[in-house]
Amino acid sequence: MSGFDCILGNPPWERVKLQEKEWFAQRVPDIANAPNAAARTKMINALKGSDPAVYGEFLSDVRAAEAASTFMRGSGRYPLCGRGDVNLYTVFAESMRDGVSPIGRVGCIVPSGVATDDTTKFFFQDLVDRASLASLFDFENAAPIFEGVHRSYKFSCLTLRAPAPDAKTAALAPAAEFVFFAHKVEDLADERRRFTLTRDEIALVNPNTKTCPIFRTKVDAELTKYIYRRVPVLVKEATATTPEENPWGVEFTRLFDMSNDSGFFRTREQLEKDGWKLRGNVFERGAEKYLPLYEQNMVHLGNHRFATFQHDDGSISADKSIECSAVRLAAPEEVAVPRYWVPAEDEHADILDWLKPLGQILGFRRSVRSTDARTALFFTAPICGYGDSIFLAKICSGLASELLAALMSFVFDYQARQAIGGENASFFILKQLPAPSSSAVACLNGVMGAGWAMRRTLELSATA
Repeated sequence: MSGFDCILGNPPWERVKLQEKEWFAQRVPDIANAPNAAARTKMINALKGSDPAVYGEFLSDVRAAEAASTFMRGSGRYPLCGRGDVNLYTVFAESMRDGVSPIGRVGCIVPSGVATDDTTKFFFQDLVDRASLASLFDFENAAPIFEGVHRSYKFSCLTLRAPAPDAKTAALAPAAEFVFFAHKVEDLADERRRFTLTRDEIALVNPNTKTCPIFRTKVDAELTKYIYRRVPVLVKEATATTPEENPWGVEFTRLFDMSNDSGFFRTREQLEKDGWKLRGNVFERGAEKYLPLYEQNMVHLGNHRFATFQHDDGSISADKSIECSAVRLAAPEEVAVPRYWVPAEDEHADILDWLKPLGQILGFRRSVRSTDARTALFFTAPICGYGDSIFLAKICSGLASELLAALMSFVFDYQARQAIGGENASFFILKQLPAPSSSAVACLNGVMGAGWAMRRTLELSATA
């Protein structure tokens, strides 16, 4: 038989693309600490004259990284993991699986994202479809197991078998075993935490990506499967044989990239120096306006005034937001003041046109944790700028308030906690969470009275 009977390894966990901040951290710290990508690029280009040796070394390393990335993505050697911004652990894992014999096993330690991230979904789908996945035991470094590594960091012990030769053999293979959020090896023996998932069950819970759902206990797994059998996902993407199912008419987007679009941003000092006047949290000069740029630490569940960068004395913090007190929130005229403002009308700000027909925004925080009191942090807010830490949704069905009520519910939050393994509420995760259909909500309004959901979401969120 060809291949190895046992392959064990701890692949490198690093992106192939050269990371400028890390590369310059020891060589030229000022470049590593640049405030944004545009400023960093300018400082790197200045090295041509000030330090050509470092600049030449940088270009050489960039070229080497780009050559490696091109090979991994274009050679065909890594058809499942040689995609996008490649991380080395993924191509190592794919190679290890390819090198095992029909009776062999692979054991490796990899980031838990191998089973949950969108960038690895093709590899994980193939592991599931071809019955290669024997077990995945996820650990949180809370104990810690690894000293010097952040205690919230997650990694997995991944065990693989050779791919099944055909669909019939794959269907007969034993279901994969899972444990999530283990803190020590002994947790793997806890029958309350250990569960199995079949190929069909993974497809039921994550129909778009076929990535792995995350459950702390066997009870969570069984309850989640029960919910998904009764409630449709928010957006079921089209396949080669089926059309998209999107009853709410949801469209997702993000607006300003905090690094690449930083050239559009203005501070309070810059605007006031040019004669702009601050009214509320909008700068005005004649008919022109600069709108506030919201960042995720300014918003929370049902609250678009959760925090502000403006102190009680009127000064604005450059780097740290201040949570709004109950006294400030009780005043309807109180607004959240940002660090930056963006032009309301500008040739580079036409993305705001996407928002203008809406009248209000339905958004959610991108960086969240399943260990916090609430995980799915949705809110409504007025038309303004939003940084990339906030994702936005447009509801084409005209039922934005009704959908917001469902997305702010405890049941939806419970399912979000099962789906978010890291600290990122990505579009692909939100799309495949269960949400009552728009027709079900219409039924609810018929029983409880028209506008039942709308009145309650307005009471919770329209406070200013």
